[in-house]
Order: sequence, then C-alpha cells, then structure tokens
Amino acid sequence: MIKQLIKDIAYDSITVAQALTRAKLIASKIQNEAFKNWLSKELNGYETQDDFLPPYRKIWSEIELTVEFPYGRIHQFPVVLSDDAPEKTKDVVYHHRALEPISIMEQNIAGL
Repeated sequence: MIKQLIKDIAYDSITVAQALTRAKLIASKIQNEAFKNWLSKELNGYETQDDFLPPYRKIWSEIELTVEFPYGRIHQFPVVLSDDAPEKTKDVVYHHRALEPISIMEQNIAGL
C-alpha cells in the first residue's frame, strides 16, 4: 500500500488531496494519532487560531495601507511594526495563514 502510494505520488498519478486521503488508511493501520490529526487538518482545513499551524502554511505577506486623497491622489504605505512589538503580533500582521483544505488550494493553484 505504501509503495503504491509513493509510486502514484512520484508519477503525478494522483492529487495531493488523494494522496493524503490514502495516507489516512496507513495512519489507521499504524495507529498514529498525530499523523491522523495532521491528515485531518490538511484535508478539512485548519482552525483560525490553530497553535499547530505548520510553517509551510504561513506565507509572508506585506500589508499596505491605501489612502485616497481628494482629486484622485492615492498613496500606499507599508504597515511596519516597531521592533519591540510582540512576536505574536508580528506573526499575525506579516503572515497570511493558508487555512483552506488542500483540495481547495490545489483548485486555486490549477486556476492560475
């Protein structure tokens, strides 16, 4: 079962969502709760305040403030926090969290 899964992944025969769904069978057989929980979150999506959101689902992004002045003038300013701002605040401001199920992410990427 594992060898076939690896082969299908290597040859792009299945999507990531399909691979993770198949991996659920493996997780059940080896009775690994941490693996099952991770698979469930990847397949169903993460909670907004999940303390265990993997680093690969945190995407650095710069937030810009857009100000519209009279007569059509527009200025954009990057939002910059002070160096002494709490790390949690910096993390929230500077990182987009990809919480969606992997199948939705695959659909979004395919549409590019």
